[in-house]
Amino acid sequence: MRIRSSWPQPALFILFCCVVLMSMACGVKALPRPPREPDLPKVKDLDAVIIETGVQLTWSIPFGAEEVKRFNIYRSKPETVEKPCPACPREYELIRTVKAKVGRSYFQVFDRDFEAEGRYYYRVIPLDEKSRLGPDSNEAEVIVKRRRD
Repeated sequence: MRIRSSWPQPALFILFCCVVLMSMACGVKALPRPPREPDLPKVKDLDAVIIETGVQLTWSIPFGAEEVKRFNIYRSKPETVEKPCPACPREYELIRTVKAKVGRSYFQVFDRDFEAEGRYYYRVIPLDEKSRLGPDSNEAEVIVKRRRD
């Protein structure tokens, strides 16, 4: 005796194919992401030197880094004694923003405003046209002493 199903064979085959296809295309794989913007170059050679009128800061970026439009210059508060703990982070404040000149890869800025004598640290961070910050530069250190008149 043969048992007949209420569904015809072609309908079962089509239903099986639909179930297989739906299980393979299960929906959204991930959220959409905006296109990745290239990273800004890092200032690796920041140098600070004491001169008669203050501190001379110099640095460079790779030639052809046209995406850099400005630099933020940060200075720490003066440290007259050792830090309270070795792992404590230094506090920096923005002291100046300078425009990057097109076609230049070497930059120089002078800092003449000091609150007191002590040890100062500097960092420079590049910015692009959207004010997106690049990576921190290396830390440059100077010791400012009172001038004897």
